[in-house]
Amino acid sequence: MPLAARIVIIASVTLLCAGAAYLMLARGPALLIDLSAAASRVLCL
Repeated sequence: MPLAARIVIIASVTLLCAGAAYLMLARGPALLIDLSAAASRVLCL
């Protein structure tokens, strides 16, 4: 794999993980409540 492609892939994965970490820190409780509600609807609980 060319070096430039490897750098782009690593940078993309790093940015994606940083964005996910930011969302969990900023909106963690709200995301968990929404996930719980969605799981309840999908599983008919």
